[in-house]
Amino acid sequence: MKLLKTICLSFIGVISSATHAQDFDASIQLRPRYEYRNGYKSLLKTGDSPTSFISQRSRLNLNFEQDKLKLKLSLQNVRTWGDVATTTTADKNGVAVFEAYADYSFDDKWSARLGRQVLSYDNQRIMGGIDWIQQGQSHDAALITYKDAKNRLDLGFAHNANAENLLEPTTAYTTTYKEMQYAWYHTSIKKVNASFLFLNAGYQYLKTPTDLQTDYIQTYGTYLTYKGKKWDFDLGIYGQSGKSGHGQGSHRLVPFRTFTLNFLPFPFENYRYRYIGDTWFCSLNYCVKINLCRLSKTFVYPELPLLLKDL
Repeated sequence: MKLLKTICLSFIGVISSATHAQDFDASIQLRPRYEYRNGYKSLLKTGDSPTSFISQRSRLNLNFEQDKLKLKLSLQNVRTWGDVATTTTADKNGVAVFEAYADYSFDDKWSARLGRQVLSYDNQRIMGGIDWIQQGQSHDAALITYKDAKNRLDLGFAHNANAENLLEPTTAYTTTYKEMQYAWYHTSIKKVNASFLFLNAGYQYLKTPTDLQTDYIQTYGTYLTYKGKKWDFDLGIYGQSGKSGHGQGSHRLVPFRTFTLNFLPFPFENYRYRYIGDTWFCSLNYCVKINLCRLSKTFVYPELPLLLKDL
């Protein structure tokens, strides 16, 4: 028995010494949220009444790092208070994998990441984690990154299926995109930050009862930001083209472009500009949005992010 104890203690000592140089981090996020919905998404009809509820996100994050390797596992449960009985023996919401990836750095500039991960860029207008919804958004993807002091290039790839099929399915994959490739480049030139995005997403549809087809939609554009002592602005310009499958066929998208300009002058140190609305100018293929602000002596901390509201 003493020999067994000695072996066990020695084994624990070896593990402790081996993991001493490693970095492990665990964190827990609990986010309950009360909502009162009075015409959210669609206006209330005559006789309809508002509603309220409390939802909660419980997320466990596990991070491991050793030398050039990083591993992350993030598990979460999203629920509405009261959606299961107080004496329940099972949770209908379950636990989902939000992130599960391995990240390996080949050197100081090149790295690769494989697995379930958040893809978030710029103001998240095109690609983002959508963290305001309780479940968030993550992708099953492969990512190759190049990064130096002023430049970063991300190349992403994804190929999705419903299951480990032995034969090609006879029904279209509609959970999300079937294929996805993108390139995102970011650089800094003095006080200007510039990003360029090209995204190609393929969506599968059933062209005939026996013919599965995939149509591809291309999204491309740039996002520019400038921050000076008295002037801030950001500008997003994006276009979209390609084909989109519907029912028994597909149609070609008319090239469409959107422009968003947020202009934030700060001529006086103690003044802030309060967001009061936006104006749209649209034609057949173009839309331009200009955000309107007014000068306010009062510091407005919760409304400033509204200047970045989505198109």
